[in-house]
Amino acid sequence: MRPGRDYWAWLGGAVSSELGSTVMAFAIIWTATGLGGTTAGLVATSIVFCRAVLLLGGGSLGDRFGPRQVMLVCDTSMLFVTSLAAIWFGVRGPSAASLVVVGCLLGVASAFYLPAAGVFPRLFVSDDQLARIMATTSSGLQLARIAGPAIGGALLAWIGLSWLVALNSVSFLVIVVVVLLVVPPRAARAPDTPQVGLRQAWHGLREAGGHRTLVPLMLALAALVAGTAPATMLLFPLLCRGNGWSSSSAGLMEAAFMTAALAVGLTVAARGALERAQVPLIGGPLLACAGLALAAGAPTVWVACVAAGAVGLGLVVFNAHAVPRILSASPDGSQVRIQAVLNLAVTLPTLALSTLYGVVAQHASASWALVGAAAWAFAASVLMAVSRAWRTERSLTASTVLSTGPDA
Repeated sequence: MRPGRDYWAWLGGAVSSELGSTVMAFAIIWTATGLGGTTAGLVATSIVFCRAVLLLGGGSLGDRFGPRQVMLVCDTSMLFVTSLAAIWFGVRGPSAASLVVVGCLLGVASAFYLPAAGVFPRLFVSDDQLARIMATTSSGLQLARIAGPAIGGALLAWIGLSWLVALNSVSFLVIVVVVLLVVPPRAARAPDTPQVGLRQAWHGLREAGGHRTLVPLMLALAALVAGTAPATMLLFPLLCRGNGWSSSSAGLMEAAFMTAALAVGLTVAARGALERAQVPLIGGPLLACAGLALAAGAPTVWVACVAAGAVGLGLVVFNAHAVPRILSASPDGSQVRIQAVLNLAVTLPTLALSTLYGVVAQHASASWALVGAAAWAFAASVLMAVSRAWRTERSLTASTVLSTGPDA
């Protein structure tokens, strides 16, 4: 089963909403920087912290009520939040307290929305199309994330924060209408699947043998993100500053990372995933490790850009083959919860290690911090190399059969 018009309609609305959210997040954090570094840090941390605390709860609600229903509630809530925030910023102006409150609300909404949205594309295709549909979805959202900061900077200077937030509320209105109209051909769970807790879901996963696939993949993904996410957000700019390179050099490194990541995503979307799993699941982290190590000792900006591109290639090569396998191995009634755990595995390393990397960069150098990041990427490769559960897997095979029906 291939994606039909409903999927493309949803993807268009999702990209529009993601673009609006990225623009708004950039504008809020940029406005916070004008109130001081402490305020900016509080706003940025409030988004990630609230998301991390509530992710598992969001996954449980997604399995209980269905991802489509949870997405509708989240998007409708954010429509009201952004409308009220636009009025507040227009009348009272931004303050540290109001920016932190909006950041917390963004984090809360994303905690419930992200697990549901991660499962939703799966409901439009059969399991043999999972890799392509996930790569197509992530590529579209990645384009929005790439364009968001530039558009946000231009709009903030042109129309101001209040009107920018009001414009974002329109994007939430669009996705609410789209999700109301779109009904996936498959259901997130069988009608007779009981609602179970996380412990029961884990026992069911063990009985089906899915934990042998899920646990190594999630641990490897967490280790890989521990090395790559803080590097792209924090260490690449610190490396440029430490080497006396300009801020545009940091932008070039970020662009090289994003371009390489997008190229892999589009390739997988067009041609599908590789049949032999061990090549990308071991080789992807190794390539990211090599890129991080090369960046640590890069003598010029252009070498650093090549290194950043290698990190982007390695990360997305791994993700494009790991994430569909995680989804296909998720048992009925627990798919959104598994997606929540997956998002938590991506969020916690960034939250926990960013400060540590910053301390190492300040007291030693950004190069030494990048060496530490490369060690995490290498650990991800080792984890996959010593795991035997997936070695004989040559194609995506769902551990459960999803039922058809409108209860998405």
